[in-house]
Amino acid sequence: MKLDWHNNDESFLINGKSINQIIAMLEILEKKNPDVKSLRDFIRYLKHIPSFDSILNTFQVVTRAEDLSLRERNEDGLTLNEILDRLDMGLSGDG
Repeated sequence: MKLDWHNNDESFLINGKSINQIIAMLEILEKKNPDVKSLRDFIRYLKHIPSFDSILNTFQVVTRAEDLSLRERNEDGLTLNEILDRLDMGLSGDG
């Protein structure tokens, strides 16, 4: 059976409805295969994975708090490059 439809190093964004459908299907599969611990663990992982919105909101709050803290000490705030570095990103054309 083919197991490599996508590159393992890539990430995908899917909506909550799709995740819920996947979890529901996996729970049906788990009921038929109750001894497969890795399936049970994967379902638990999917149920508790944070949403992209939640991750971005957390990053925004933490970055904003650090930026304000730097400014209160009369230091420059975070630069765009510092913020992008934290996200392991860069500006287009940065090589």
